[in-house]
Amino acid sequence: MSQVDIDLEVSLQHFVAISEQIITLDLEMENDITMLEQLQLAQEELKHRIEELMSLTDKKNVNNQRLIRMAYDTEMQVNMKLRAFKDFITSQMNKVQEGNRMKTAYHQAYSQAEGYFVDNRK
Repeated sequence: MSQVDIDLEVSLQHFVAISEQIITLDLEMENDITMLEQLQLAQEELKHRIEELMSLTDKKNVNNQRLIRMAYDTEMQVNMKLRAFKDFITSQMNKVQEGNRMKTAYHQAYSQAEGYFVDNRK
């Protein structure tokens, strides 16, 4: 096994570990949102590193293919989790907007422009 293969294996394992960390985050907690940003940045760097290493190694290596499949599967789980959280946030925002719309519909301030009334019959 060459050094490139070893580096690729380590990078893929690290990518999978980061994805698994993201899956365990509670995205309703502000600290976990900060952690999510950091983990996604680390993932992005690893993706670039993996792409570089993939161009230098044998793509038919069974162990690499297994790790790539694991990385893909965990990334799909991350995407599902983030999509579900986005849908949750969107529904909460819609409820808030609907509440604001209902509030303004029934609580409009009375407004009338100031002016004068002229009686032409006098």
